[in-house]
Amino acid sequence: MKLPGLLAIILLFLLSCLYSCTQSPHLVSITGTTMGTTYSVKISSYKAIDQTALQTEIDSLLEKINMLMSTYRPDSEISQFNTYTMTGWYDVSAETAYVLDTARHIS
Repeated sequence: MKLPGLLAIILLFLLSCLYSCTQSPHLVSITGTTMGTTYSVKISSYKAIDQTALQTEIDSLLEKINMLMSTYRPDSEISQFNTYTMTGWYDVSAETAYVLDTARHIS
């Protein structure tokens, strides 16, 4: 390879490095309401983020947690567990079992 060709490749490499160093990250801010309060998620990324899909995923996860752990919803798993009057075994999800076990361990 001739020196001018090598010099051109090095120059292109350096320019691409400079461009990537000066490229600023995208800031994505998502807010919503759940469980009687609000939440805010901020993400800084050099990659494009589908904000609508991320918002849907966050809301879905928070709704799942609410349906498992809410003491304000009579149909939530924890509410049903708390009102269970029998002395036998009561099946719960792995997530609820983990939270109950952790709470028992901490107490």
